[in-house]
Amino acid sequence: MRARKKLFSLEVETREKFLNACFSYQFALEMWAQYPTISVLALVSAVESMMVDEFTSRFCEDAKKRCSLKFDVMKKFRAFFERNLSYPLPKELKRFLNDVYSKRRSTYVHKALLGEGSLRGPHFGFSLLEAEKKFDSEKRDLEQLVNVALIEWLHRI
Repeated sequence: MRARKKLFSLEVETREKFLNACFSYQFALEMWAQYPTISVLALVSAVESMMVDEFTSRFCEDAKKRCSLKFDVMKKFRAFFERNLSYPLPKELKRFLNDVYSKRRSTYVHKALLGEGSLRGPHFGFSLLEAEKKFDSEKRDLEQLVNVALIEWLHRI
């Protein structure tokens, strides 16, 4: 009851941002069994929608200067969990989130959906049973993290 009251007392833009994240989360659950990679994308999207209005330094460590093309999306992704779970993130959690964002999400988007690889489609990357089990475990872990972080965000705001 208290969470619902809090949700409807939020400013319109903030409430819409949270509801967009919830819709992405719900979509991830709906795609869970049929399209597991789409499910991961939707979970990442839930977090990204919470960070849409966040700004970062746009500092490029490689060039050692500010870069207008640099958006630090992975930093924003991790920052959401740092603000709502723990700061600083434990090393293993930080590594897991980096892997989810850079390896799972990016590999799927760039190779399977954008056609950079020979395999395309929603079941990209599932040729070995062991790899599928690991992916399913990671997907479950990510789902739980997103769930808790969204709830904590609502309590904290």
